[in-house]
Amino acid sequence: MLVVAAAMALATGVAHAAGFTIIDQTTRTTNNGQATSQSGGNTAKGNNSDNAVVGDQVANSGATGANSSSVATNSGATTNNSDGTANISTGNATSSGTTSSTTTSSSADTTGGPAGFVIATQSNNTDNVGRATAATGNNDAKGNNSFNTAVGDQVADAGGVGAASRSVATNDGGVTNRSDGRADISTGEAKAGGVNATTQSSQTATGDAAKNGFAIVDSTSRVNNVGHATAETGGNFGIGNNSFNRTVNDPRAFAGATGPNGQSIATNTGTVSNNSNGTSDIATGNATATGTKAATTTTQSLDLSGSSSNSFALADQNAPTNNIGRALGRSGINFGTGNNTLNTALASRRAFPGGVGNNSQSVGTNSGGVSNQSDGISRILTGDANSTGTDTSTTVKQLAA
Repeated sequence: MLVVAAAMALATGVAHAAGFTIIDQTTRTTNNGQATSQSGGNTAKGNNSDNAVVGDQVANSGATGANSSSVATNSGATTNNSDGTANISTGNATSSGTTSSTTTSSSADTTGGPAGFVIATQSNNTDNVGRATAATGNNDAKGNNSFNTAVGDQVADAGGVGAASRSVATNDGGVTNRSDGRADISTGEAKAGGVNATTQSSQTATGDAAKNGFAIVDSTSRVNNVGHATAETGGNFGIGNNSFNRTVNDPRAFAGATGPNGQSIATNTGTVSNNSNGTSDIATGNATATGTKAATTTTQSLDLSGSSSNSFALADQNAPTNNIGRALGRSGINFGTGNNTLNTALASRRAFPGGVGNNSQSVGTNSGGVSNQSDGISRILTGDANSTGTDTSTTVKQLAA
């Protein structure tokens, strides 16, 4: 907060016969401000792992004689569980480039007698330049960014058996990837103000151009307000689940040969599946930007009374006010994906029952499902975006008599 008060001392003079008076009053006020406030630009990853699970099971059962059993069994699950949560919560960002209050006052009182010569120059210049940037956005959150591989390799080999016996080879086991993720981004408000200025300028010139008197009065009051403001809560990137999931199951069952009245059974059972879920939530705060907010009051008062003969008075009053503002308020341009996964499920099942004799049974069975299940939810809620380039109130008074 800048408060500037400049007051020109009252200049008084008496220009008698052939008198000569010069008054030069100059006031210059320059305020330059740059402000940057940022609580965004964050990166969060809940799960960035590389997971591999391999199940390599081998069961061998030797050959047996008559009325015996040969059993080879594999049972077991191969599983990857991958979960992740990423939360980003930013506070508010407030930035103000230039906040100023400026008061300038110039006063000149001259009286020129016969053949008097008076030159009075008054100049008040006020420059306010501000740049402000407030950002809580540009955040990147990934709940689950993992690479998951599950491989089940089961081999069951039952040996040959004699008459009236059983040879059984069984594989039972699932291969599963479970991958979940959640990404939450919540930004605070961003407020940016380039220039917030209040300027009051007052110029007063009083003189008397009497007989043969000569008076020149030049009054200039210049106010320049230039502001740039950017407030941003958007530009966020959220992915709930960005994983790569691959399941492979390769079970092989070999049942041995049996003699008469025997059984040869080869069985594969198990489920190969990928379950992938993700949720992405993005909520941005309000973004408010004001380039230039200015209140300017300029008063120029001039009183030159040249009532006598041959008097000469020249008055020039100039009060330019320039207000330039640029503002950008953004809460959008967000990208959210609930589930952006690549899922692959492969199952290769082979059952080989052995040869059997008379009155025997040979059974080969494969049972099991192959599935991919992928769900995702993405929510984006943006706050208000308000942008004002220039918000000014200007009052100029020029009084000449």
